[in-house]
Amino acid sequence: MARSIDYVLFENIKLYPNPVNGNELYITDIINGSFRVYNSFGQEISNDKIENSIIPISDISSENYLVEIISNWHSISKRFIKK
Repeated sequence: MARSIDYVLFENIKLYPNPVNGNELYITDIINGSFRVYNSFGQEISNDKIENSIIPISDISSENYLVEIISNWHSISKRFIKK
């Protein structure tokens, strides 16, 4: 199956720092879009817009999470740890 250039670039998105100690999680290659954060039970606990490649995570406690990133009709899920 051939993949579009957009899909291949979207697949290379990285989150940093990971694990994160602060209140912001940064994303490579996405400036604006939206996100959803899920806890280890699969419950959505946060959602908002991505602005300037930043996902705000100040309202979540220390745990392992899954973030779904949505931009330009594509979505991808990545794991991160909040310390």
